[in-house]
Amino acid sequence: MLKKLVASGMIAGIAAGLIATLLQLVFVVPLIVQAELYESGQVQHFAMAAPDHLSDAPSAAASAADAVHETDTDTGFDLTRHGLTVIANVATYSGFALLLAAAFGLAEGWGVQLNARNGALWGAAGFVALHLATGAGLPPELPGNLAADLQARQIWWLVTAVLSFGGIMAIAYGRNAATLALGAAVIAIPHLVGAPHSPEFGGLVPPELMALFVARSLAVAAIVWVVLGGLAGFVWARH
Repeated sequence: MLKKLVASGMIAGIAAGLIATLLQLVFVVPLIVQAELYESGQVQHFAMAAPDHLSDAPSAAASAADAVHETDTDTGFDLTRHGLTVIANVATYSGFALLLAAAFGLAEGWGVQLNARNGALWGAAGFVALHLATGAGLPPELPGNLAADLQARQIWWLVTAVLSFGGIMAIAYGRNAATLALGAAVIAIPHLVGAPHSPEFGGLVPPELMALFVARSLAVAAIVWVVLGGLAGFVWARH
């Protein structure tokens, strides 16, 4: 059992971490770099106060694009930054995969058959619990945005993730209406309490950039979690 758990967790975790890094470098990291330009003051969102055809000044979007291009030209491929991203993603998703494999072991003891298909469904449940449910209250954030107290946000995120996953499992494997109702109630509790937010709205990053970042972050996480669960289930069934 231990060999199966470690093999499923490590193989799936390493593969998912590498895939996550590739997708993030293509779709997410450029948005973070652009947000850092707004945070540092190199470009300003309010430069777009006047329409382009009424002003000789370049738009904020154009300025940001030029600044990103100049940064890429000057520094080239940031090996240290991207290397740390690879390490962080592999470590993070390996940890998630080991937890998922441990859950596989418990489920198998209850008579649940695990394979690539079921594993992918479990991965989707992990995405819903750790990203979609938590993101409904605390969406992914770019540098330069206002936010509530860090510790309060961490506590709410952790409680929401645990309750959401537990609620999903209760709904998926519950055998009576009471279990289904309990699962739904458990999922709803942290959202009824409400996530901690800054008392004011605002920030240096344009809302359009923030919206794109949230959408891409969730899309990448969904893909990676399905791959993670599918690979973990596949390796589990083969051992």
